[in-house]
Amino acid sequence: RLYLMSGGRERADWVKNLVRTPRVRVRVAGRWYDGTARIIEGEPGERRARELVCSKYMRYDPATDADLPSGWCREALPVVIEVD
Repeated sequence: RLYLMSGGRERADWVKNLVRTPRVRVRVAGRWYDGTARIIEGEPGERRARELVCSKYMRYDPATDADLPSGWCREALPVVIEVD
């Protein structure tokens, strides 16, 4: 699984593209992977996705911080790519 968050939410072109065509190809470390992308807002995995992405890019530790940092971590649109 790859988690992404869109600060532009549904207005972002890449989100519009995956809604229209959920089958995607992503390149990680020089290797290509096929998968299916979808918005996960309101789903059970949403909180974990936010925690993982925010812990990578913000000063956030899900083990010690009860609340997500304000702004982008709470408001961005969470997306998952399920790799085949």
